[in-house]
Amino acid sequence: MVSHYSLNGTNEMYSFRARFVQLAGPNNLHRFVKLCGEYTRCVTREAELREAGEVLSMQEYIPLRRNNSAVLLCLALNEYILGIDLPEDVYENPVFMKAYWAACDHVCWANVSFWEPLNSKNQT
Repeated sequence: MVSHYSLNGTNEMYSFRARFVQLAGPNNLHRFVKLCGEYTRCVTREAELREAGEVLSMQEYIPLRRNNSAVLLCLALNEYILGIDLPEDVYENPVFMKAYWAACDHVCWANVSFWEPLNSKNQT
């Protein structure tokens, strides 16, 4: 018996997209789509850097890491799951943004500190 779900997840993605577009607020939808593009761009950039053996400075690495970690996508999904649609003036509020970036950085750096020793161990 063949499942109606595809092996590569295509059906699931179409299903998710249909629900998200229908149920997400317009601000949340706009942010999520923008973040998906940024995520894809940054993951691609990181792969290019890795292939070239190039190491960024910390100042250059932080924005890349923030966007290729998928944390920002998860934050946008939280907004969707909670059924809220933050207005742009709230989203762009300096106090809100400080908390937003702190949450992102907390997860990013916790993840790096957990995985880096494992990656180093596997490379020796």
